[in-house]
Amino acid sequence: MSSLPPPPQLEFDDVVEEILLRLPPKPSSLPRASAVCRRWLRVVSGPGFSGRFRTHHRANLPLLGWFVAPDEELYFEPNMDPPDRVPRGRFPSQPLPCGSRSLGCRHGLVLLYYMDQFQLKVWDPVSGAEHTIAPPAAFGSSIHIDGAVLRSATARDHKHFQVVLVSVEDETVPERTRVNCCVYSSETASWGDLISTPLSKAPDCLFMAKANVLVGVSLYWLLSGDPVRILEFNLDTKSLGVTVPPLEMNTFAMQCPQHSNGGR
Repeated sequence: MSSLPPPPQLEFDDVVEEILLRLPPKPSSLPRASAVCRRWLRVVSGPGFSGRFRTHHRANLPLLGWFVAPDEELYFEPNMDPPDRVPRGRFPSQPLPCGSRSLGCRHGLVLLYYMDQFQLKVWDPVSGAEHTIAPPAAFGSSIHIDGAVLRSATARDHKHFQVVLVSVEDETVPERTRVNCCVYSSETASWGDLISTPLSKAPDCLFMAKANVLVGVSLYWLLSGDPVRILEFNLDTKSLGVTVPPLEMNTFAMQCPQHSNGGR
């Protein structure tokens, strides 16, 4: 019985590339590596390397900072220490007029909601690209709207994104209060089907509190009120659920930590 042929030998540059791909995903890693020698500079500046580097570290990217809006302006607030600290002025600010608010940022994108115009905007601070989206008509009568933006894991490239919009219907009749959810895909430029679930024992006051959290394939929102609720949307099964925590919780003291399995 003949033995299997030996695997093809890697060229030296291929070996170097495989090593450099495993550098920590910090802003200073590749500039420092490129300063070592001309060969390393050629590898890290070669076509396709930056894309492979991002893909390799996609599940463990560092938090460079976040966008804050203390007044009527949204700007970048850096998080890391030198030499990996990204200056505040590296990204442009975004005006937030009265009647608008930021719904959060994730995967390098920012989601803005303009209540007066009933419009959403997905903003890429790096490229400056802006995508204006009209929410589904079913959300027009909602009194509480929140949402999340994330890069699409199923798209053919990382340029596409998804917007998950959630809302609470007018609870003038508490027994009929429902949570609605809908997903927008930039790949198809359209919204999916409306997903809805009832809220039993609806409280007198209900609104989205705290930023949403992505853990695995599910997004979570905290619904404050009496009782406190946790809203879960599964991105794979497109299912929506509401649970009541087993213990009394202080809504504003609750925080979800980042998990090693991809929680954000």
